[in-house]
Amino acid sequence: MNRRFEVIFFDLGDTLMYDKDPWDPIFPRADAAMRKSLTEAGYPLAENAYGDFDTLFDLYYHRRTDTIKEETTVQLLRELMEKQGASPPDPVLFAAMEAMYAITQENWYVEEDALQTLEALKEMGYRLGMISNSADDENTQELVDKGQLRPYFEFILSSAACGIRKPDAHIFQLALEHFKVPPEKTVMVG
Repeated sequence: MNRRFEVIFFDLGDTLMYDKDPWDPIFPRADAAMRKSLTEAGYPLAENAYGDFDTLFDLYYHRRTDTIKEETTVQLLRELMEKQGASPPDPVLFAAMEAMYAITQENWYVEEDALQTLEALKEMGYRLGMISNSADDENTQELVDKGQLRPYFEFILSSAACGIRKPDAHIFQLALEHFKVPPEKTVMVG
């Protein structure tokens, strides 16, 4: 069978997974968990570390406006800690991120028909890839695994892993290089 498309790329958030509840009350809880982890490790984050913003997520989303460069939340946290004269080791920062994302991960659910749709596409012979804008690659990978999505995808790329967000052509080029197909043989969903 001669197909127009060989590869189908999917986004993760708001395509295969959705949020259960509004994020406004969840972000402060996640931020508190991250701050608690830092404090317990001996690296408390200053109360006013975010300036005019309430949470690390609020500052992250503000800073990514009008740029395609992906600054991860751990990079942002490291910068904030250095501004207050602290240099926590990576394991401390990663534990803080894990505590923060443990809260936000509870708010995601897999779209009702996502798994059966992905299964049908695989059975039809399509190759599947995922390209997702994300503040943290480990969090993205955990969401993929918790949602039981990984078996359907040959390739998963987050903006946090490559440093560039969609819609920049570079993130798509990286995916195309993996699949070794021209752009006209692919389609993006989401």
